[in-house]
Amino acid sequence: MTTKQFKAFILITSLLIVFTSCKKSTNTTNAIPKDTNFVMAIDMYSLIKKGQLNELSKFDFFNTVKKEIRSEDKKTARFLNDILDNPTKTGVNYKKEIFVYTIDKSKNEKFMSVLFSLTSDSKFTEFVSELSEKTNIDKDIVKNENYNFIQIERNIAIGWKNKKAILLTATNFKSKKHLEFEIETLLNQKADKSIKGNSDFNKFTSNQKDVNFWLNTSMVKGMREFISISKNLNYDLSDNFIALHLNFNKDNVHLKTNLTPNSDLKNLLKENKYFDKSFNSSLLNYIPKEQLGVFSMVLNPKAYLNTMKKSDGYESVEYQFRKEMNMSIDNLITAIGGSAIFSFFDVKNQMKTFKKYDYYSGEFKETEEESLTPIISLAFDIKDKAIIQKIIAKFPEDEFKIKNDYYTFKLDDQYPAYFAFNDKLGLITNDEVSIKSFKNKGLKNNLNSSSQKSSVKNNFTYGHLKLNLNEYPIALRNELNNKAGRQGMQSLKLWNDFAKSIEFNQKSATSFEVTYKLNDSKNNSLYTILNTVDKNYKSLLGM
Repeated sequence: MTTKQFKAFILITSLLIVFTSCKKSTNTTNAIPKDTNFVMAIDMYSLIKKGQLNELSKFDFFNTVKKEIRSEDKKTARFLNDILDNPTKTGVNYKKEIFVYTIDKSKNEKFMSVLFSLTSDSKFTEFVSELSEKTNIDKDIVKNENYNFIQIERNIAIGWKNKKAILLTATNFKSKKHLEFEIETLLNQKADKSIKGNSDFNKFTSNQKDVNFWLNTSMVKGMREFISISKNLNYDLSDNFIALHLNFNKDNVHLKTNLTPNSDLKNLLKENKYFDKSFNSSLLNYIPKEQLGVFSMVLNPKAYLNTMKKSDGYESVEYQFRKEMNMSIDNLITAIGGSAIFSFFDVKNQMKTFKKYDYYSGEFKETEEESLTPIISLAFDIKDKAIIQKIIAKFPEDEFKIKNDYYTFKLDDQYPAYFAFNDKLGLITNDEVSIKSFKNKGLKNNLNSSSQKSSVKNNFTYGHLKLNLNEYPIALRNELNNKAGRQGMQSLKLWNDFAKSIEFNQKSATSFEVTYKLNDSKNNSLYTILNTVDKNYKSLLGM
């Protein structure tokens, strides 16, 4: 098979997937083994509509590939056009979902499987036969009593039976010789051997969006880090199920994750109540209303401390900490209230001080230089002011200097920064306006008067970052433009036209959401992404 014939094969088999639309769970899941630890479910019908993939001719990349195929083999190109004109001739069922999953039974049974449904075994047989002829696969279809089979490459094969088809890829060398045996096993697998009996998987399929992932943490139980964490916490971390649901909306891409913990982890969460706290909204008074990025969190420090105490090696860490700080880890953790918020709200030129080697004198001399610096603040609540004072006392006086009612120090030993605290909260910042407002209980225009206030207060963790650089200070934009060069300028323009912001939030210990917002609010986000890549793929690939 030539390179271009292989491209044709990939393109045509991809079209099978593209034209396959999705309805909820079917009997095809009998072909997914019950010990599978990773499954991807794809609603192609939704993706086709949202990405306007039913009009492939509008995409330059698709037309380029078609042109390459036509220049190599006009018969193959005609075959491709016939499929586009009448996709039903393939025998693929366009009203069923696609599943992609892994199989990891032993060292010589490692596969990646793509499972899809058929309307007609005979039509699909005719299609595969014609496809193999047009792309010079030079392999015959093996027709058995229980299944049909054809090997495409040494590590790729297709099998089908009773309106089910599997595209199977061996993921290591030893598994190649078992392709046909594995396909036969999967196609004839009974329901009791399949994943259909897994209630969490059934819950996952009932909540499907455009693209979905289902994972069992058992897939990494052999990893050294996984074993170490399980041992340190003395909890079984296998058989926790993670579901991820990705949805393409009109102006954003939304990802929602859900965790179904095993009994050990469920008990751990119940006993410790890591998130059994409310956010201290008074911290918002010290954060500017207008900012470029913000991250907040609230947790129960004592719950985390209790978990730490159960881990191996805690006693040695506690001993070393007490020796260095003259206090226990318990003292430090209980001095923290549990709420914190970080804000990135400006970029300014600031003077930094650093040591620079002087070749004339042969010595390092203190030097000042203006540098573009992100302006940030971190506010957190305090329960024991005395512990904070004790920590400050550990620093040399020339590193932590008192100025009026706050301390001055240097970030990274170069950039000026400030720290102030009272009985209830602390503020670390490199913004003079913010630190001077501390004694007045905060800024006049603060985050408490922002629409983001509810997002911070109603989530255990929350974050928001502006991605469109046109919303950033002109000093930063000028700096980027000066350093970017011609190619970089094109990339920056593309980025600014495309991206708006990213936001994430966590409402419970077992759920997490991310929303990626785009500037284009007229079209679905999937079409915007595909169209942007399509119009710029040559420059992106350096062509």
